[in-house]
Amino acid sequence: MTTCGALVKVLVLVGRLDLILTTFELVHGVRQVVIVAAGMDTRVFRLGLDENHVVFELDFKQVLQYKADRIHHAEGEVKPTCKYIPLGVDLTVPG
Repeated sequence: MTTCGALVKVLVLVGRLDLILTTFELVHGVRQVVIVAAGMDTRVFRLGLDENHVVFELDFKQVLQYKADRIHHAEGEVKPTCKYIPLGVDLTVPG
């Protein structure tokens, strides 16, 4: 598979995941989303969820801080429309 082909598959998957999340919210009234190993994902800023929703992002503290710094550097003071709770955790440690 070419790099371009892999990128297209990733973009389609991301788009489908966004659609799944918003559909679940509309149909089932889901109000909380937990993104494990969030990495550089910026879904919380794109979904357009309102203040009645909470998005938790779990990843290493350093990763979340790096992402926050990069977003601030690139976009200034960007805030999600929902409640956003980044949680720095070591996901490699059992229990």
